[in-house]
Amino acid sequence: MNFNNYFLKSFRVLLLPFSILIGLFIKLKNWLYDKEKIKSIEFNLPIICVGNLVVGGTGKTPTVEYLIRLLKDKYKIATISRGYKRKSNGFIIANNKTDALEIGDEPYLFYYKYSDQIITVSENRILAIPALLQEHPNIEAIILDDAFQHRSIKAGFNIILTEYGNLYVNDYYIPTGELRDEVKSAKRAQIILVTKCPKDISKEKIFYITQQLDILPTQFLFFTYIEYGTPYHLIKKTETYQLNQQVEILLVFGIANPKNLKEYILQNCNTYYQLDYSDHHIFSSTDLSDIIEKYKISPSKIDVVYNGANDLFKSVSSVEKEEIKDKFSEGFNYFLYVGSIHPRKNVSKLLQAFDHFKSQTNSNFKLVLSGRMAWKTGAVSNAYNQMKYKNDVIFTGYLSNEDLAKITASAFALCYVSLFEGFGIPIIEAMKCGVPVICSNTSSMKEIGEGATVQINPNSVESISY
Repeated sequence: MNFNNYFLKSFRVLLLPFSILIGLFIKLKNWLYDKEKIKSIEFNLPIICVGNLVVGGTGKTPTVEYLIRLLKDKYKIATISRGYKRKSNGFIIANNKTDALEIGDEPYLFYYKYSDQIITVSENRILAIPALLQEHPNIEAIILDDAFQHRSIKAGFNIILTEYGNLYVNDYYIPTGELRDEVKSAKRAQIILVTKCPKDISKEKIFYITQQLDILPTQFLFFTYIEYGTPYHLIKKTETYQLNQQVEILLVFGIANPKNLKEYILQNCNTYYQLDYSDHHIFSSTDLSDIIEKYKISPSKIDVVYNGANDLFKSVSSVEKEEIKDKFSEGFNYFLYVGSIHPRKNVSKLLQAFDHFKSQTNSNFKLVLSGRMAWKTGAVSNAYNQMKYKNDVIFTGYLSNEDLAKITASAFALCYVSLFEGFGIPIIEAMKCGVPVICSNTSSMKEIGEGATVQINPNSVESISY
């Protein structure tokens, strides 16, 4: 077991009774599946599952990335991840309005690198696959990210990872150890990857690990190592920096197991300081203030770079505006909402506010909602059904970037009243089009829109409709 220090090791040993109970529960669950008392669901298309038997960082994300690169030019593929620590729920397909808060940092990384691929998140994969196939019936293969221990779906091909320095055969059940599944569950995998190996691992060590893992004749065992590239500027990617023994590094990270990264940094620079956060940490301006205070860095040396809007978003002529209004809003002026329709977006309050606005003004304005229906939209449906002016609400569904830019540029105002946002790209897209913005006075929206938008309390119908 890979304990961080003696105190932690001693403390976790005290939790052994809980580990025994958890181990018994895991064994019972697997027995029920093995005896088909609980049945796994099979789907009529290839499903590749990537997972591990322990909690923490074994390298699943780079493995999923590798599979995307390997398959994307040959097959129509999609990935389904849980979206750990995201601020949303339900099934979501990543799009150009998506951020890490909505789908989680790892799925967002997939989409950032492979925006032409279908990247999705859902906490319920059984429901996610039919929803995915309904949206994209031409999918030829699905990659399940971190789903090996969830046996509700029977994948056709399983890949599990185990870390060189902490093989699952030497571990014990959580919370004393890191195991979240039985060791014998590894027999269900077709491929076992031993990750984070030394680059010069010996044949003797490979043989020893092979014996320890006791793989089946039908299984394939591979050994991988980490090779770091040249550091580059986050925004200006062509600008690189070569580490050397004269530099000092401030290393800021929020990953489960940074051991290899810290060793690499220490080997290639004079010294380093570290700010370590929990796995999948959501960074904020408070963290930036901590860095400035702790390391006495001048704020003038730090640039905060905000997201930008696509060049498609720009003002349009009055003739084009009328054409767009004829196409999308029956020729009337309209308020616009852009984004997925789910609870965090506060669409139910927006509908109530629009109804209140109409009853107070008796105007002919429409409300256009541009975005796909997500899950858990009961509150939205209820609010819509109770509206007096529901006939003035128009749902466009998902729009292409070209249509989205035009419908934004032709709006009377953008209404973006989310309860929480990591950024809020539609706000700057509307600004770029010269369209007024009504947005929440919370989270990042307050900072982005301060002084340039009408800011409202997203919890108040009266504030939104004022």
